[in-house]
Amino acid sequence: MSSNQRNQILEDLLSELEKHEGYRFVEIKSVISKLDDDKWHNYLTFFKMLQSGKTRPWKRHFEKNNFIILSAAITIDKFKVLIKRFFIEQVLDIDDYRIKGPFNFNRRYFYESNQAKRSYNIDYAVNIWRISEKENIGLPDSRSLELESNDIPFTDTMYAVGYYTGVSVSNTSDILNAIHIVAPLYYGRLKGVELANQELTVESDLGTSNTVAFVIKYNTMGRLGDSLYCETIEGGTIDSVSNITVISLKKRAESANVWLYHTKGFKVDYREARRKRNVEDLEETCTQENFVDNEGYLLITNAIESTVETEIANMLTTTELSVDSIDGEILKAIKTKGGEYNKFFPEVLKYISLKMLLQRLTRLRILGFLTVQPPKKILLTSLGVDALNFPPSILSANVPADVDRRLSEIKVALKEENYDEVTNKSTKLLEALLREKLEFKFEGTLKDVWPNLKLVSYDRAALGALKEACISLKIFERNDTSDHLISTILKLRVSMAHEKEEINYPSNIAFLTERLVEAFLRNWYYIAG
Repeated sequence: MSSNQRNQILEDLLSELEKHEGYRFVEIKSVISKLDDDKWHNYLTFFKMLQSGKTRPWKRHFEKNNFIILSAAITIDKFKVLIKRFFIEQVLDIDDYRIKGPFNFNRRYFYESNQAKRSYNIDYAVNIWRISEKENIGLPDSRSLELESNDIPFTDTMYAVGYYTGVSVSNTSDILNAIHIVAPLYYGRLKGVELANQELTVESDLGTSNTVAFVIKYNTMGRLGDSLYCETIEGGTIDSVSNITVISLKKRAESANVWLYHTKGFKVDYREARRKRNVEDLEETCTQENFVDNEGYLLITNAIESTVETEIANMLTTTELSVDSIDGEILKAIKTKGGEYNKFFPEVLKYISLKMLLQRLTRLRILGFLTVQPPKKILLTSLGVDALNFPPSILSANVPADVDRRLSEIKVALKEENYDEVTNKSTKLLEALLREKLEFKFEGTLKDVWPNLKLVSYDRAALGALKEACISLKIFERNDTSDHLISTILKLRVSMAHEKEEINYPSNIAFLTERLVEAFLRNWYYIAG
């Protein structure tokens, strides 16, 4: 390399340091060794710009058989003097040791924060000037340095270098046999970039910096027709940067490039992201045989398992058994086609969408009709097998959604062995149904009619009083099915409270209560109706 080319690189280095006025000190870490001809060889010298600190004299961390690891800290001004001599004379002074060239001087590199963390254990993006020695010499082996001692915290020379310098090295790494001048961009960093659907989410860490001083630049890439090539489909600049910046895209993209820039014009960090696949991406292909790959199996399993029991209120519900004829067909397909996704999914997707199928599988899992066997299989439980024998009239029921939601919550409580919750929710559900029927029949006159019944006040009426009111007001007759079912539920509730009979274990009472509520709903909506 000519002296003019070296001078250009030096000017670039010095001008970059001037641009970032916050650099005050420079940390130096160096690994050197004397060769047979008494020439000192540089394995690794690492200059890191610092915003704060203080000068530190040279310290030898390790010294054995002419192999030395040492460090120091100097002011930025002393560093500039040292580095000018190095570029001009090709001589590097490390403490009392002199490293002589020739060297290969390279232009400036940019490492985004992830790369800098992996290579130099620095959390910020960095500008790097890397100067390599023309002699590529491997590190001494552990035997020549006698690294077997118990008081040395490593067993290999590479580990020694990494331990004391913080730099990740390997025998084949271009980090070895080189001098690294590293200038971290301490202004901030991009912690993460996520591309999903038509949103680009950028997570920034700007520390105490003024967010007004930054902009985000981005471009997104999409497939070029049916080919494997990509083209830029959208790009732009976002002036309002915050810790979380969400960018709405006009089109769905496959990948995105994101840059964090300072308003003075220099790049602070860079990240790229590929679009996260979701279950919607499978919609076009999952009607075919072997419709998904391993990633698709994982997406489906996560979708079915991610919803927890407490979220059942927001899910699709249908009948007094919380299953309908479509659920029955799904359970039948699992039994006849086999529980693997690629076997029964295509059969069911002939008549419902993937979104609905996953929603129903999730609910059936929560209610105990099936269980997921990762990575790509579903098994029926005994309750699921029983459901295949339900009469068609039951599966085609049409219970109001809010009622079936509450019944589903009762089923979940039973599954979780929360027996008191089963009886309490059952009672509250039946009370709500009786109140609804009374208020519908008498519209605005119920409060005038109620005192004639000589019962507790309407506001305080519990299930027993509401049942007597329904009989007196001819909602249903005494000794008919509704009367018997409610009376039995009330007796079970008393047994639960007092545990009078040893045979009436809470689990048995809760199970019977849930079944009686199912029977009541069937009668209520199809007979008493």
